[in-house]
Amino acid sequence: MVFAENLTSAAIPTFNSSACRSFSAAHGLAVRSIAIEVEDAELAFSTSVAHGAKPSSPPINLDDRAVIAEVQLYSDVVLRYISYKNPNPPENTNHPDSWFLPGFESMDEGSVFPVDFGIRRLDHAVGNVPELAPMIEYVKGFTGFHEFAEFTAEDVGTSESGLNSMVLASNNEMVLFFFFFFFFFLENPHQNDVVLVRTILNRPIIHFRRSL
Repeated sequence: MVFAENLTSAAIPTFNSSACRSFSAAHGLAVRSIAIEVEDAELAFSTSVAHGAKPSSPPINLDDRAVIAEVQLYSDVVLRYISYKNPNPPENTNHPDSWFLPGFESMDEGSVFPVDFGIRRLDHAVGNVPELAPMIEYVKGFTGFHEFAEFTAEDVGTSESGLNSMVLASNNEMVLFFFFFFFFFLENPHQNDVVLVRTILNRPIIHFRRSL
């Protein structure tokens, strides 16, 4: 177990400025970490690595209140495990401990930044991957998730493009992972469709869909 105070002054101790610049340069405004709450982040990390996950950050203790750990999900996107020493929030829901990880605090109402961005709920987030089948087998292997749904170009497509996707779910189906492989049907006989698709999808961006 590593303690955050020995690593960095950043609120998220896995933050690395050079990695941040590299990620932003490659993907622009995108999501690098997908976080899920688990009972024991340290155990989730060690179990995942034992079953083939590529480690990104070992378990880190945050102010003896929470533990985070990360494994590689796909490309430079990571899956972050979070567990709380006290999973039950304080009775006073106005207390910051009921909202944030250690190191974060509420914003001053007088801040120039808006407190409310209008987001109430995310229906789902989607990860674009350059190769769907290997990604699915990799994630299934270290999470134990099962195939929940599958969509092909016949389900979601146009005359010019198509979409293959797979949804993985946890045992209780409370956590779902959406992975997409997007492709174009090209008329140019000199264009290699697969090369073009992989060039496009080298930008693994999480797309957020607003719930209606």
